[in-house]
Amino acid sequence: MDIPCKVSYQKNYKILIITNYFCREKVVPLKILPNITDAALGRLEDKATQVRKYAIQLLTNLLEFNPFASDLKLSVFTKKLEEAQAELKEKIENKPASQNVDDEEEEIEKTEEEKKLEKVIAFYEDGVQFISRIHRGIPIVSKLLGSKVNADVLESIHFFVKANEFKIENASVCTSISFILRLYLFQLLF
Repeated sequence: MDIPCKVSYQKNYKILIITNYFCREKVVPLKILPNITDAALGRLEDKATQVRKYAIQLLTNLLEFNPFASDLKLSVFTKKLEEAQAELKEKIENKPASQNVDDEEEEIEKTEEEKKLEKVIAFYEDGVQFISRIHRGIPIVSKLLGSKVNADVLESIHFFVKANEFKIENASVCTSISFILRLYLFQLLF
């Protein structure tokens, strides 16, 4: 899903609102999750405040309703991916070699365990991609913490709180900054 760059900001932020709704309703297919994440990342530096606001909200919702886990540490996902790949490689190497086998017959010969491992590997690969994309967005969102626009600051704080809940490694520093900003805003309001 690409959000066109050369359309009006109203169309961009309405697309983001609709995508946010789909995300909250958990109807975003895993296949297009990378495209949606990239679209949100691309809109973080938009000129229009509304577009940036809904892009940050989309990233926050993607974290909250992610299909992977409540612990999104990149190191954990990478380790589990490597373990699954090593296990599959071991299964394939230890499998007795058959003579004169075509590709189609080889596919049929795959054991159920190998098929499960391939699905596990695909899951962890998708997870690593998703977490890496979120990591790419953290520096951009952290810049928005210093914005003069209140919506940017508030949505950024909300994003970092949610990122910290899901144990995104790079978010902990920004969460302490957002906590300080929250205290500052609380003092200003009361």
